[in-house]
Amino acid sequence: MKVDKHEDQLEKCIKEHNVVISLLPHYLHPRIARLCIKHKKNMVSTSYVAPEMKALQQDACDAGITIMNEVGLDPGIDHLLAMECFDSVRERGGKITSFESWCGGLPAPEFSENALKYKFSWSPSTALSALLRDAKYLQNGKEVYVAPGRILDPSNIRELNFLPGFNLEGYYNRDSTQYVFAYGIPTAHTVIRGTLRYKMRYGKRKNPIVCGGGQRSSGVTGGQTLKTLLTPYLKGFSRAARGFYLIGVLGTSHHPALSDQAPELTWRELLCILSDKNIDCPDEELNETIFNKVGQDEIQFSAIKELDLLSDQVIYKFPTPMETFVYHLGQRLSYLEDERDLVIMRHQVGIEHANKTPGMEEVSLTLYGEPYGLSAMAKSVGYPAAIATRMLLEDEIHQKGVIIPLSKDIYRPMLNRLKAEDIRASTRTSLSEA
Repeated sequence: MKVDKHEDQLEKCIKEHNVVISLLPHYLHPRIARLCIKHKKNMVSTSYVAPEMKALQQDACDAGITIMNEVGLDPGIDHLLAMECFDSVRERGGKITSFESWCGGLPAPEFSENALKYKFSWSPSTALSALLRDAKYLQNGKEVYVAPGRILDPSNIRELNFLPGFNLEGYYNRDSTQYVFAYGIPTAHTVIRGTLRYKMRYGKRKNPIVCGGGQRSSGVTGGQTLKTLLTPYLKGFSRAARGFYLIGVLGTSHHPALSDQAPELTWRELLCILSDKNIDCPDEELNETIFNKVGQDEIQFSAIKELDLLSDQVIYKFPTPMETFVYHLGQRLSYLEDERDLVIMRHQVGIEHANKTPGMEEVSLTLYGEPYGLSAMAKSVGYPAAIATRMLLEDEIHQKGVIIPLSKDIYRPMLNRLKAEDIRASTRTSLSEA
């Protein structure tokens, strides 16, 4: 059923059931919620609470229903584990001084060999659009703002040293500062939520990359004479993905070349158009143009080539470059039946004990998917949503209105039931440097 075309059928379906689980694109949740309010039906969603959803708080209370949001993985399990840790610290007379939460859905290491070291276990559109958002976090008592489109700037990529066998990096996710209030941790001077991806470090590279008369490993030739990389040679998702932003394939505006009336188009031709070049310009000229657009970054240029964006492959057109690219990556970087994914979540909670000594609690969750079975993403998003739904059906959740799972009467039974599905975290407590 297409929600935007068959609202009468949608309304009939909602009216006939006890609980509605909305796993639709996030912008459709408020529409579903309004119908749930109309027919006094509880609702469950794994998505963040958008302002449009939050505005329905009083209407939901008046209808006597619960609209439970953020009961997936992230958001979802991250909330459950965070609140369990915070409440445990407070019960021991301590207080929270910092909170960092990092989470990512990744391919298992043996299936990560591609330009992005990434595959899509959830919506490619949602994953890529996150790279264009802004972000805000609290660092040492100061709010730090990351402007839209700057998430993948080198200065905003964190090199993460926990779980060193996985070799991880991270970028900031949405507005972390709102959780100071939501989590009840006003004593925290640092609050950060971020997304995990793989990286690779090869050390410092000092050999020259020669263009024009010489050769480069990426095959680019042209007017540049020499470039030497003296910075750490990181080859990971964030660095590679930044190139897509720079060449314009993450553009969200309708493009005339992608309209239904426009002629058939190859990826090479689209990049020519996005670079203001003639579509039949020489390969050498286009390569040099793209190489310069990505700041002469060999890793970004290699990713563009490896994903066939300089090829004569005919594209499947959507109205915007972003939608067209999302479809392309969804085809190229999807999981095969015999491949498995991986979910990693890590909370690092700075604490001050009752005796005023500092400490650190580290909460870790690592979950693998099953070849030919359920993915880690499916389990870690689906099980929390299913558990919350059953709790509503059995009248275990008494809060009304638009809520997220932060109270003990919700997170404790949810965590216990997740353990029954073999989704459990480990906790380590250590002293931190004063």
